[in-house]
Amino acid sequence: AYGPYKNLKDIVDAAKANPEKVNVGTTGPLSNGHIVPLRLQNLAGVKYAYVTFAGGADITTAVLGGHIDAGGSSAGEAMSPYKSGTLRVLGTTGKDQSKFFPDVKTFAAQGYQVFNSYDIGIAAPAGPPPEIVAVLSAAVKRATQTDYLKEKFNSTGMVPNYMDPAQYSAHWAEYESQVAPIIELGKQVQ
Repeated sequence: AYGPYKNLKDIVDAAKANPEKVNVGTTGPLSNGHIVPLRLQNLAGVKYAYVTFAGGADITTAVLGGHIDAGGSSAGEAMSPYKSGTLRVLGTTGKDQSKFFPDVKTFAAQGYQVFNSYDIGIAAPAGPPPEIVAVLSAAVKRATQTDYLKEKFNSTGMVPNYMDPAQYSAHWAEYESQVAPIIELGKQVQ
């Protein structure tokens, strides 16, 4: 955010005082960029007004221009204006402190148990032979360990976190259990 909000409590308090008046940019109903503020809204007992944009870069531009109060974007989209001091990041949604935003507390550290990540996985039609899955999984693991890919991730604000198929399935099951209650709320706020 840019403006009076210094942390998540500030924007939550503003929404409590002015229900549906704090404008939050998202990337569309039930997108990753919509789920996070919905979860915060649900935990904090507030209501935001949502404005849909084509992507995180457009949201960042709208925040910088004062057209909306806040919005979510990827680390890569927020990094440059954050480093230049033109964008204030109110919180990060990782489970750990972000190395890209060292002075910004996580949502959890600010009292809001909201976790989110931008996960990239490889999908195949149901029922591939286990040996094919093993080959693809090993190739992805090797790729995430190369200096080339580590640098590409780092330059875009991403942290590679390889998970094998079982770990990735468990990760998604946990995420789904956290998000499932928010889906109905999201349908109402379209």
